[in-house]
Amino acid sequence: MPPTAITPDASYDYAYSICTLVTDLEQYDACRCSFEQAGFTTADCEFLYVDNTAGNSYDGFDGINAFLDSARGRFIIFVHQDVRADFDNRQVLDACLAELNSQDPLWAICGNAGRSLDRLNLAVRITDPHGANRRVGRFPARTYGLDENFFVVRRSANLAVNKVLKGFHFYATELCFVADMLGQTAYVIDFHVRHLSPGNQDESYYAMRDAWRAFRNGKQRAYPAMSTSDISVFSAGTLRARLLTQILQRGFRFRHRRLARALVRLLSRRRAWTDR
Repeated sequence: MPPTAITPDASYDYAYSICTLVTDLEQYDACRCSFEQAGFTTADCEFLYVDNTAGNSYDGFDGINAFLDSARGRFIIFVHQDVRADFDNRQVLDACLAELNSQDPLWAICGNAGRSLDRLNLAVRITDPHGANRRVGRFPARTYGLDENFFVVRRSANLAVNKVLKGFHFYATELCFVADMLGQTAYVIDFHVRHLSPGNQDESYYAMRDAWRAFRNGKQRAYPAMSTSDISVFSAGTLRARLLTQILQRGFRFRHRRLARALVRLLSRRRAWTDR
């Protein structure tokens, strides 16, 4: 075959790939139907799922990488099986992503809840057991950690999560970290869905938090453990967590990187600072 020239403008088979880890087929069917009714039809969208109904064939990290490898959409939506597109439709998401493209062409990942870099330290757009029609923060809001109930990855960002960690927490935050390492950005957007779960902070969450933080600190860069499930219960964050976020924001913005990193290391030595 003759050689093929590549072009900057990639073509995609679908506009959206909608991906879900499934443990309950009835829940998944309800989720998929709600997105189809919101305009994400199979005319130009594909629905992909991992079947964990008989056991965990994929965990969160492996599942994310499998979806990122298999998806053929321009944008890859990751959504929990207990999320419903009951409010905003596809046109709203199209507008949100177009706004990001205009404001920040380097965006790589966005979601509906995360730790913002302003004084609120939180940006949320959701209805869940904690409250209806929750709107916290200004959108789009820069973030370094996203909740996993709903988030979108731009396929051209070429993201992936590491293959060392295993579990069902922190993989969205890991994607935000990887995006940052690649010079790209993450945001919370104004896209309203219903999440039937309040979030889950069991023993596996705390074990995953410690493992993720230790892994990333071991890579010679501390990173705020702004977690997925922690965001799901909408905790306001502790003083140390907020201070660490501000250090990262202001230090890297004004190029005082050496001082910022030294302060990050100092604060990170305190055990379990995120939940105190």
